[in-house]
Amino acid sequence: MSLHVATRTAMRTGKGLRAPIRRASGAVEVRETEGAVGVGRQLVASARVRTEERVFSFRSPIGELGRYSVQVSRNEHTVDEHAPWAMMNHSCVPSVRLELKSIDAHDIPTRCVEIAVIARRELMPGDIITFDYNTTEWQMAEGFLCGCETENKCTVGGASALPPDKLARWLEHGEGQHAMLHILELLRGQ
Repeated sequence: MSLHVATRTAMRTGKGLRAPIRRASGAVEVRETEGAVGVGRQLVASARVRTEERVFSFRSPIGELGRYSVQVSRNEHTVDEHAPWAMMNHSCVPSVRLELKSIDAHDIPTRCVEIAVIARRELMPGDIITFDYNTTEWQMAEGFLCGCETENKCTVGGASALPPDKLARWLEHGEGQHAMLHILELLRGQ
């Protein structure tokens, strides 16, 4: 990624970007950031990706709910906090959505899940890869106050924590359209 792209991205996000830490699979790379809260890591596009194209996919073991897990069914989560996908941040206006591709059968000793990360809009090199955590999580291990650059500041705690008025808007006009099947099923049963 060129210095020009990194500078353009830093200007767009208001955060300083350092050189890539490592290239991830597909069209992404992990970058270290510097901001008001210190140094962190995030996933950014390293190539142009068109709307509804696969940005990358990942295969991960199934385990317990954790800070960096992604819920893939009513009671199962991915577990690999050091994988590049674990660097995807939350946004109320995300750049990608997650699509469940497969889950290994229950009789396999180390079960895995495969998830595709799909662009919701055209991505350019340096664009930050984000998704709405409420589309995969029923209840989060650690909720937090949303810090994305929208006026929709909210507490992110999973779909079960959405207030009724926000839940109705979320399902009808927002990110609920991109929720994984287990979240929609749990919401119907609530």
